[in-house]
Amino acid sequence: MFRETLVVAAVVLVLWPAAGFSAGKSPAPEPPGQERYVKYSYQVVLPAGMRAALKEYSPTFRIFSLDDFSEDHKRTFPLMFSGTACYSAVFADLNGDKRGDAVVFGEADHWVEGLRGEGKFEYFPVLAVLSEGTTGYRVVTVSHAAASRPVRMSLELLKAGTAVKVYGGREIVTLEDNDVGMFLGGGSMAVRRWSRSKSDFESIGDVRDITTRAEAAKSAAD
Repeated sequence: MFRETLVVAAVVLVLWPAAGFSAGKSPAPEPPGQERYVKYSYQVVLPAGMRAALKEYSPTFRIFSLDDFSEDHKRTFPLMFSGTACYSAVFADLNGDKRGDAVVFGEADHWVEGLRGEGKFEYFPVLAVLSEGTTGYRVVTVSHAAASRPVRMSLELLKAGTAVKVYGGREIVTLEDNDVGMFLGGGSMAVRRWSRSKSDFESIGDVRDITTRAEAAKSAAD
C-alpha cells in the first residue's frame, strides 16, 4: 500500500467567512449555507520530494486553486471533494509500484508555436509526479490544455469498468482504474492512461456519453 505517501499528499478543504454583518438595519438573513456566509476553497499539499521534482521540471509551475475556475464550470461539474481529488489534482498509484503518485493541473508560462505561423499560444500543463525508486520522483507530461482564463477544464480520476464512446467514431473503450480524465466541457472528456510498457501516458481519446457498456454498445450500433 502507499498510505504513507498519501498522508502528506492530499487535498485540504478550507472554509472561511465570506462576509460579515454590518451595523444598523439590514434585510432578513439568508438561509445557512449561502455563499454570502461561507466560502470554500482547497489547498493541494504535496510532500517535499514531489515539490522539489516539480520545481526542477518547471520553476514557474503553479497548481490551480478553486478561484481559478470559472463559475460556469463549477456549476456544470460540481466539485466532489475528497482528500485525494479536486479540480486541479488527483492522487493514486499510477505506475503500480505501491507508492503514491500525483497528477496536477496548473499554469507555468508555457507556450507553443502555432501550426500555421500564427505566433505562439499559451497552454496549461497537466503534469504527473511519479514515484521512482524508493524515495525519488520524476515529472512526466500528461497533456497540454489550451490556456483559457478563467479555467474551464478540470481533472477526475476514473474507475474501471465504465464503457465510453470515443468522440467522432464508433469505438467503445472500457475505462481502467486510475485513468485520468480531463473535463473539456460540452459533454466531452479527454482520457489519458499510464502505459507501463512505454513508461508514458497514452491518449484513450476524447470520449462522450460516459455510460454503461450495454448502452454504449447500442449507441455504437445505431
